[in-house]
Amino acid sequence: MKITPLDIYNKEFSKKFSLIGYDGKEVDEFLDHVAAAYERILKELNQLKDENERFKLDLSRYQQMEGTLKETMVVAQETVKERKNQAEREAQMIIENAKTRAREMTTEAKEKVKERMKQYRQIEEYEQFFRLRFKALLDSHQQMLNENKIDKPQGMEILEKELAFSAEEPMEDDVDNWMATKETEESNEI
Repeated sequence: MKITPLDIYNKEFSKKFSLIGYDGKEVDEFLDHVAAAYERILKELNQLKDENERFKLDLSRYQQMEGTLKETMVVAQETVKERKNQAEREAQMIIENAKTRAREMTTEAKEKVKERMKQYRQIEEYEQFFRLRFKALLDSHQQMLNENKIDKPQGMEILEKELAFSAEEPMEDDVDNWMATKETEESNEI
């Protein structure tokens, strides 16, 4: 049976005339105190129940938030892991591309060095060939000088004849004769 403070306030006892009994006034005062205390306890209980409900709602919200945060953390961790893997793959691709480009550049450089070496050898061969030909030319000219068999220019023989002839005649006549001969030769050529 559930008792309310109002039940306690309104409770009346039957009155019997007896010498051995309780003082009615004291009983009424005591019941008033019990009813007031009971009322305070019930109010406090109701407040505690309301507070408990609020705490349960808060707890439920916090549990939902915790669940959401856990899910978010899991998603964030997966995203970080995925980004890390992607970054590692990209880094590996960059490294591979760099290695490939380095190999290509090395091959190109080696080819250029080979080409330059080939050109250098050709230049050395040309230099050697030039030296040999130039030496042969110098040797042939040296030999001609040594043999004194240098072909005289065409006008040189005429000049020698005239000089030999002029030794017999005075010098002025030789110059005049030589000039006349030259003029004649030039007019014949024209």
